[in-house]
Amino acid sequence: MRLFIKVEGMGKDDEAVVEYRRAIKLAPKGYYLEVELTGRIIDIYRRKQSLAQLPKSVPVTSKGTFAITSTPANWSGGDAATKLRVSVTGAFSSATAAKGTISITETGANGSCGPIKMTFVAKLGGQ
Repeated sequence: MRLFIKVEGMGKDDEAVVEYRRAIKLAPKGYYLEVELTGRIIDIYRRKQSLAQLPKSVPVTSKGTFAITSTPANWSGGDAATKLRVSVTGAFSSATAAKGTISITETGANGSCGPIKMTFVAKLGGQ
């Protein structure tokens, strides 16, 4: 793990992402390292401002559920074949709170990573 962080720290983001993906594939399913390494990949995308963009308004059904998916996004530091897709599904539990799941999938010439799923709880006003 330290080697990966060192490679990333040297500005070799492409190499770091390749190594993080390789380690994710080797980690047992559900092992904490899978989530931690996925977070590092997302941090690299965020730093390069190339995370997938979701629509500004989210359509909500009459029952308070929602499901949106981003347009596949290219990573500005990666190859043209690498795509990142984000999906958000959930439901409002009250007029001011919602909960759901965020799924992130990455595909590219060297294989795929994900979907990695995270749960969220959101309250009006960001509390």
